[in-house]
Amino acid sequence: DSAIPIKDPDVAAIHFSPVEDKHSPMIDFAELDYQHPLTLAQRLSLTSEVLQNLSQEHLDQLYARLTAGSLPDGEFQGEAFLPQHHRKHLTRVWQILGLVVSSQTENIYRRLEGRWMDLWQGKVFDRQKKFLQNRVDLKLAHDIAPLMGEQFTHALRTLPKDALLFPAKMYCGQSKLDSRRESIILDYAYNDDLQQYYRKGIDEIVDRNGLHIRDEIRMIHPGLYLGRVYLGKVFLVNFMVMNAKLTKIWEEQVMERERSSTTQTSFQEDCWTGASYNK
Repeated sequence: DSAIPIKDPDVAAIHFSPVEDKHSPMIDFAELDYQHPLTLAQRLSLTSEVLQNLSQEHLDQLYARLTAGSLPDGEFQGEAFLPQHHRKHLTRVWQILGLVVSSQTENIYRRLEGRWMDLWQGKVFDRQKKFLQNRVDLKLAHDIAPLMGEQFTHALRTLPKDALLFPAKMYCGQSKLDSRRESIILDYAYNDDLQQYYRKGIDEIVDRNGLHIRDEIRMIHPGLYLGRVYLGKVFLVNFMVMNAKLTKIWEEQVMERERSSTTQTSFQEDCWTGASYNK
């Protein structure tokens, strides 16, 4: 086993199975979860900065040890990120999206380098209605608009400044990474069913006829979820959604003896946690 080379003792105590190279045997998530479950102190130590400095292999192993937790509700700030050592691979992202680099688009790509992760700012969840919408930096979206076509560009001009985009259905479903237990699925495939929130010319670019985006999230602790974005069957990028107010309320409810506990903590679970999951 290996541990994260970070000064925080709780973070450093999180164990990971070593991955030598791409030809190494697949990690046994069940064994890793059984031998090294995440303690409450370790979960509390997983800040945005820590998560963004992990390799993709470590992020995958971390995600596999999480459960879905409770369906989120309300507004959450968001941060999308590529794993360590992959931060500047903007061209690769455009290739996955099917956007070809050309002389006409080169200047747009250059303007977005280092900023494209800031395009998405968060999600607003409705737990009762089981759907969500995304908050987007509309000013930055205008820079991207020429890449998305004339219809998208025109529709973008008509939006109010506080518009929420890209509605999606929210439900419990199978994770594409770890099928042992469910994740919270954020599904854009049939977002046109959400007619009250659907914006033609914009929201269709992520649905079944467009990029076919599908997110999944699992809870690190109340107020903080780790997520994965898929473009069809292809993994695209990691993200976090955070609500600092919810986290603070929860932390105030946690007794001091639980903070230093070495046993696995339990949370409200709205999704199937797997037959072998031991609370």
